[in-house]
Amino acid sequence: MQSIEMKINKVQFIFEGGLGNQLFQFFASKYVEKNFQNFNIRYGLSEHILGGYRDFELNKILKHPIKLEKEFNQIGEKIYKKIIFNISFLSQLQKIKLKSKIDLINNIYYEKEFIYNKNPLKILSEDLNYLSIKLKKLKIKGYWQNPECYLKDLNYYRNLLIDTKPIIVARELPERYITIHVRRGDFLSNKRIFENYYSKFSPVEFILLSLNLIPQESKNYPIYIISDDKGWVKNLINSLSSRLKNNFFIIDTKDHFEDWAIMRHSSINICSNSTFSYTAALLNYDNLDRNLRSIIPQWIDKDSSAFEKGWLIPKGFIEI
Repeated sequence: MQSIEMKINKVQFIFEGGLGNQLFQFFASKYVEKNFQNFNIRYGLSEHILGGYRDFELNKILKHPIKLEKEFNQIGEKIYKKIIFNISFLSQLQKIKLKSKIDLINNIYYEKEFIYNKNPLKILSEDLNYLSIKLKKLKIKGYWQNPECYLKDLNYYRNLLIDTKPIIVARELPERYITIHVRRGDFLSNKRIFENYYSKFSPVEFILLSLNLIPQESKNYPIYIISDDKGWVKNLINSLSSRLKNNFFIIDTKDHFEDWAIMRHSSINICSNSTFSYTAALLNYDNLDRNLRSIIPQWIDKDSSAFEKGWLIPKGFIEI
């Protein structure tokens, strides 16, 4: 697609985080591949995944599993980062910009989240027009969670994935149902994460408000609550059942991937503030005819809203 002569022949995307983030990172790599057809796209795993803090689950859902290789070794990446962020007379933004310049010298590109109201993946594409004639290889790190660049060709990205409908059939789930995702484990692992994610978000209040928005024709749909803390959810269901007439259920799923598949085929997705449930809603093709497809928390964390992340762009997606 690009007419300029390119030097880059190796572009490596690094996977970080859980399945939702891995999907966004993979889609970003395919977006770049479509727009820069001479690039040799490769993949590596972050230290967090290699260290066992997260599982690499993406290949479970791809029609054609990708090959992984060792992360490109860059000189002194951790050392200069520590030095830069300890410079007292620079602002946080100045530190980020200085690190970004040194990273590029070192053939590393980090997602530019600090540029307000601009899609980081579009910024990456603009930067690659310049970098592709300057560098021979590039390691790319980021999350790329704004869906704007994927929506035009969303069927293309959906078709990269296996058919998850057989999981619903095997579970004998009804044709129409609602899912609620409650994310607990990550948030409660330490005080900093708890303060970051729960500072502007109450999961119980969000669920109650969301259920009040369910259209009349969907009021009798069964509601399945998906969570990594099933003990807490049992108490939640008791509380919800005393206030509402809906039928709530917990499914004893086999794994994380089955949870994601069940959410992907629901009539209405009530998401948590996580990419795990959001990607399931984004890639849901069973509810395309509905005016209300997904309800998302207004705040994803204490500093970024669903609107700023572009999570409200798809038709039928609203926030509370």
